[in-house]
Amino acid sequence: MAGTSVLFFLLAVALYVFSIVCGRKLIKGEVENGVKLSIVNQLLQVLNINAFGIIYSFFAGIQATIGVDFTSDLSFKFGFQLAGFMFSYDPNQTDYIVMINVVPIVIIYLLEKSRGDEENEITEELLDVEEENEY
Repeated sequence: MAGTSVLFFLLAVALYVFSIVCGRKLIKGEVENGVKLSIVNQLLQVLNINAFGIIYSFFAGIQATIGVDFTSDLSFKFGFQLAGFMFSYDPNQTDYIVMINVVPIVIIYLLEKSRGDEENEITEELLDVEEENEY
């Protein structure tokens, strides 16, 4: 059991280090690579699940979740937390809860929008260069 705990701890550390690397790439101006990695990082934070004995929840920063608890009867759940990680397996677990973290969805939208804005700026610059070359 101790080996499993160490493995889960290392997984948590790896995910948080990955989050830091993504942020540093964006801060350093490595936009294309930083945005791609940041989108992957955000996708890892969208789904929180507690089903079939598996519990997975990872969020680096703010988590605002909405979801459904199917355990005994259908009920809706809402949550708000700051950074956290949970991963475990318990075959005796009978809960069935699926939560969606809306914060990374918003961040993915903003990252995609910024990537589109950057592509538009590059296209405009290329068009300006072509117009200058025509004269």
